This record gives sequence, C-alpha cells and structure tokens, in this order.
Amino acid sequence: DLTHLGIPSVVLFPPRTTKTMLDRLVEFGHRRVDCLNVQGHNSITMARIDAWRDWSTKEGVPGFYMDDPCPGDVSVFDGGVASARKWLKREGRNATAVLCVTLPAALGVMRVARDFGLEIGKDLSVCTVDSEGLGRFLTPSITSFERPNAQPFLSICFDWIAAGGKKEEWERKLLIEPRSL
Repeated sequence: DLTHLGIPSVVLFPPRTTKTMLDRLVEFGHRRVDCLNVQGHNSITMARIDAWRDWSTKEGVPGFYMDDPCPGDVSVFDGGVASARKWLKREGRNATAVLCVTLPAALGVMRVARDFGLEIGKDLSVCTVDSEGLGRFLTPSITSFERPNAQPFLSICFDWIAAGGKKEEWERKLLIEPRSL
C-alpha cells in the first residue's frame, strides 16, 4: 500500500478484514488467540498485526504476540518453522488458535505442531488472511479468505499506466480493494 506516497495501490486482502477472521474463531469457541509474524515489517503486515491487537483488546480475548521477522539470507519458510518452534516452546502451548500474519508462519506452525503432539483443528486452529490459494488443499487445511480475482483491480491500474500514469489524471480513490472477502 503506497497510498501514503500518493501512488495508486491494490490491496486484495484489506487488513480491516482480519477482524472477521478473528470473530469467527471466537464463534468456534476459541478462548485465546495468539499472533505470529515471520515477515519483515511493511504497511500491510503491520496493519494486520494492529488489527489483531485492536481486536484482542476490544473483545477481551487474550493472546501472545510473537514478532520474529526472518533474516533476509534465510528462506521465509525455514524462518516460519524456526519461529513456530520458538513460539510453541515459549507461549503457544496455551493458545487454542493462532493468527499467522502470512502463509509461511502458518505452514511453520502446522509443521511444528505435529512435533509437539498437537492436532491442527482439534488442539490448535491455524489461520492466515491470505493462504495464497493453498490453504484449502492442505490436510488439515489452513483457515483463510478465498483469494479474490486480481484482474479487475489490476486492470484499473494498468489502464491508467498505459494512458501515461499521470497522478493528476487519477480519478479514483488511491486504494483499490475488494469491498468484502
């Protein structure tokens, strides 16, 4: 999201939708929802984390936040496993659900949970906002929103760029995003 620089941006998974995911966890009876981040900090990642913090405070649902960005010289998937292991050793054993800010963290939790004798879906629920289209194909699945079709959103931007991409000719809101997921 580069709207703070006056640049039109497409965000397919608006951070405000994180609340919807978290509310669903409570509907399923979860009493503690942790948050695990393994990505570097950017506006979308931080907005998802902030959404979890706000929700946790407003709803009175406790949770532990672990921020362990993966170093640039390490695969983010390897980092996800390492961070999940640290989280489960430290605090994660008390959680009934975890919001993973991105897919690599969710995959890490699923991999490491088995080592700790936890059954995903029974002992621990794992969710992420964007499973990059993979979540429903995994067994057990990762709870996430379905990936919206990016074509209509990107076409708006590409058409503008093809016409010269002049900021003063942009006639829409700078942030283009789906209304709902």
